[in-house]
Amino acid sequence: MSARATPKPEARPALTKRASLGPRSLRVSLLLWLILPLLPLALLLSVLIYWGAEQAADSAYDRVLRASALAIADRVIIGSNGLEVDVPYAALEMLSSAANDRIFYVVKQLEPETIITGYETLATPTAQQWPQENWLAYNQDFRNLELRSLAIRAKAWSAQGPIDFVVAVAETNGERQALARSVLWQGMGLLALIVLAAVAVALIGIHRSLAPLSRIEAAIGRRSDRDLRPLAHPAPREIEPLLSEVNALLERLKLALDSQKRFVSDVSHELRTPLAEIQTRLDRLASEQPHLARTYQGLKMQVESTKRLTKQLLLLSSIETDAIENESFRRLDLNALLREIGAKRAAGLMSAGFTPQFDLPDEPVMVLGNALLLERAVANLLDNAVRHGQSPANIDLSLTTQDGKACLAVSNPAPTMSAATLASLTQRFVKHSDHPTSSGLGLAIVLSVCQRHRGDLQLTSQSGQFTACMVFPIAETRSNSEPDKRQSSASNEPNATPQTNEPVPS
Repeated sequence: MSARATPKPEARPALTKRASLGPRSLRVSLLLWLILPLLPLALLLSVLIYWGAEQAADSAYDRVLRASALAIADRVIIGSNGLEVDVPYAALEMLSSAANDRIFYVVKQLEPETIITGYETLATPTAQQWPQENWLAYNQDFRNLELRSLAIRAKAWSAQGPIDFVVAVAETNGERQALARSVLWQGMGLLALIVLAAVAVALIGIHRSLAPLSRIEAAIGRRSDRDLRPLAHPAPREIEPLLSEVNALLERLKLALDSQKRFVSDVSHELRTPLAEIQTRLDRLASEQPHLARTYQGLKMQVESTKRLTKQLLLLSSIETDAIENESFRRLDLNALLREIGAKRAAGLMSAGFTPQFDLPDEPVMVLGNALLLERAVANLLDNAVRHGQSPANIDLSLTTQDGKACLAVSNPAPTMSAATLASLTQRFVKHSDHPTSSGLGLAIVLSVCQRHRGDLQLTSQSGQFTACMVFPIAETRSNSEPDKRQSSASNEPNATPQTNEPVPS
């Protein structure tokens, strides 16, 4: 049976309605504002291109129609029975370039109106529609077909005078529309390339414009959760107000934490002295009034419990409020530290009826940590074993390494506990024994120390044996002469917090 002690999830502020809907990406918003206006413009340009292509196609094909009509008009003569025409083959051949188009023509005398040759029902302009140029291009419907027509008004001269006639030539619009669509598709392809180029340029511009935000984000991401120095990064004028507000917030947080650190230090100093004086006076009163010795002894135990609770609370507050500076973390040999702690506490453990047993490796086990915090955490585990263990028995101290992690374990005989009970052991002020000096904070402090060292606390209880294992990441292997990277980077950064030698409450 095993359990892993994990911290309670931190309370997070309730998300606003806007945030719950998912904020839009700034890059996407900028890209949309740059690209969306191009869509109606591209549509308008497509319409203009198609209109221009139709006009160009009509102009080109109308010239062919006019040439064909002029060729026919040149062959109109006055015969014995009036006007006659010999339609030349070349006049119609020049109109037969499109296999799917159909050709129609008509030649008629105006006064009196007489059809000379061609399609009788093919419409020609009325007398009022003729312009001064004596030729006119127009559209008409003929036999359920849409035709483009061109008519020429000319005169044939005879002895009696001129005779007015009209030559009209028409064709279907298949070739014209095909040419217009071809020009439209080419224009739209060019527009698509322009839009894609605009998108590419916009993406590059947006990326370069938002690069300062990415640099600021990376700078914040590289910081620890306790680094509250102002951000000193160049930023565009539009981002400077935001950066100033963030720095102002960091400064307010730093002031609040500094105030809390001073409070912890003041409380540590102000509480120790009165409690020590009370204990001294109780000792003197117990010696002066032997008949009240048992009463004074009970009061002394209450004072001792209060002193221990105060020390534990101050230590927990120091860990969580960063009273122990980041710069005090160094590469240290966990193996040597555990041997030193065992040597200091061996006599006390044996006097309490426990025999310390060490299972330590021969080589150093290097971690990045604070020796005072680690020593206090191991001391809490040993005190916990003495208060809640079953003596006489052994207390095993072991150190093992696996998968880049070190496990510092303290094990002692104790009644087997359920998984739910194990999970509650690291909660503050939760006691599972009636020991008078138990504060319910020992394992909570050990968990905080593990988390401060980017580690974890694992608790197991099986076969009458309770084991608490502090797991830490092993520091990278390097030569002893190489300077500590964390120390160097901290000392090179501006406004780095100076190292403090303030003792940790214990």
